[in-house]
Amino acid sequence: MSAKSVMLFVLLILVPGFALGGERVVLATLEWPPYTGESLPEGGATSEVVREAFKVMGYDLELRFFPWNRVLEEARQDSEIAGYFPEYPDNWRRDRFLKSHSVGVSPLGLASRAGVAINWQTLEDLERYTLGTVAGYANTLEFDALVAKGRLTTDSSNSDALNLRKVLAGRVDAAVVDGNVFAYLRKADPMLRAGGGELVLHDRLLGVIDLVVCFQDTEEGEELRRVFDQGLREVDQGAIYRRHLGE
Repeated sequence: MSAKSVMLFVLLILVPGFALGGERVVLATLEWPPYTGESLPEGGATSEVVREAFKVMGYDLELRFFPWNRVLEEARQDSEIAGYFPEYPDNWRRDRFLKSHSVGVSPLGLASRAGVAINWQTLEDLERYTLGTVAGYANTLEFDALVAKGRLTTDSSNSDALNLRKVLAGRVDAAVVDGNVFAYLRKADPMLRAGGGELVLHDRLLGVIDLVVCFQDTEEGEELRRVFDQGLREVDQGAIYRRHLGE
């Protein structure tokens, strides 16, 4: 028996859920570089983490990219799609999905023009500013609760890039944005690249939030989550993120 055959035999015996034939898993995701993106190497940093976790367990991952406002509906309605990512743990739909262990973190902050002082210690201090947000995106629970109560003034756009352009144009005082997305867009978006030196991300963050995969709340989804979480323990997430983020 070859060494490869012995290894496969050991995996089949010791690793419940190991897929011998490269079973396919389909997940929905969005364009959110550098975490996810159809044109990015490996589909983005988070996509590579997810892919590698499944690969360890013998599964092949197929990604389907949709606008964020369609991702959830596609995951709900298309029987081929086993779930979606990335999601914030506090915002997963408990009635329909099961959340995985963390596949990364999102440092959520505020970007403004360099000459505009955004002074705050608590979220209530932000009441005097107009803040750009992305329509349909969750932020922190506390931030979104104040928005729902009308305590914070927000101006929604369809993307982080549009939000940051509004900051440059002086249409909003600051934009809520993930720090890694901010760094990526300042280099990748032509308009932001031209004026990128005028944009700064504040040191004080709204929060550092885990990213998770959400699986269908079915017997098959429960098994996929178990398999995925087991494979995830073997993945060096830090090395993958450092490579994608250029750290």
